[in-house]
Amino acid sequence: MWSTPSLPFVTVSPVAVTFSEIGESFLSVEWSRDTPSQGKVRDPTTLCRGEGRIVKSRIKLRDESNQFTIISIDSPDTTMVIQDLKPACTYGVSVQPLGGNGDWGVWSKEARVRTVPAMSVTVENVTEDAVWLSWIRETDLETDLSADTALNVTTDVRAYDLCIVGAGYFKFSRMVEGTDCFLRGLQPDSLYEVRLRTCSKTGQVGLWSSRFFATLPTLRLSFANVGEQFAVVQWRRHLPASLNGPHLSGQQVVEAADFVEAYRMRIESVGSDPLVYELPPNIGSFRLQDLIPSTCLLYTSDAADEEDSGGSGGRRLIQKRKCTCRRGCIVYINERAEIKQH
Repeated sequence: MWSTPSLPFVTVSPVAVTFSEIGESFLSVEWSRDTPSQGKVRDPTTLCRGEGRIVKSRIKLRDESNQFTIISIDSPDTTMVIQDLKPACTYGVSVQPLGGNGDWGVWSKEARVRTVPAMSVTVENVTEDAVWLSWIRETDLETDLSADTALNVTTDVRAYDLCIVGAGYFKFSRMVEGTDCFLRGLQPDSLYEVRLRTCSKTGQVGLWSSRFFATLPTLRLSFANVGEQFAVVQWRRHLPASLNGPHLSGQQVVEAADFVEAYRMRIESVGSDPLVYELPPNIGSFRLQDLIPSTCLLYTSDAADEEDSGGSGGRRLIQKRKCTCRRGCIVYINERAEIKQH
């Protein structure tokens, strides 16, 4: 005879994979067992259930080229952060648990996930000693994805790690909360590299995004003609330095567009107030009139890029000659660069 009473039981359910955080190069993976179905049992209290304890686990990671990587976890942990992934790539993740009886369970259903695209840095404007930067996450809308692919649509960012390195052992590093930055104090006619990465609210960091840019050379003053009562001052931009080098690794360098809104010339004489001339941007020389014959010391200042005047402020003695001024005379040329609004 059949034994009585009958003993209904239910097998342990497989694990299910979820993602708590999706980044550019990492995935925070979690897995747990679903509650098994009770079926058609008259008295659920008599139903025998397996313990379903997880002693160890192993993760199978499949990339877009169908290459598999097995990751072993020799602990009862049911969470893991998978690192060293590629941005804007689709991965498949499945988990196989080891039960307390020493037998491996079945592989879970593969969960598809796509990592976040990398950041894109844009050099908005460059002058002799300043740069305007902005950054945004690259789009990923042209990729065809299945409906069951997990995506990160929020991309919560606590801050951005911004680093600028370049000429003269220059290094600027700061955590920035916004998506743009203005920096002054660079060297003219120099090459700089901008590096940016994200920092999530959980402390995970993204990949470095890089962009190279070159600042403008300074203006150079010279004299086309010097008479007893006049002097013709002319100016032009120094030729830029060569941007070739093995450190560029074939990357494109953003070069400044030399747009000038206006020139400003300042002439200082000892014991007198300086004279300031506002000059249009389409000229490259200026004739100084009504001067008094004497010795004149001539200096130059670096070009400006502020909306009114200014510049990097360096001064150097370029020449000493007979000119048309009673006392020492100092000549400055500043330029007002065209500032892009963004």
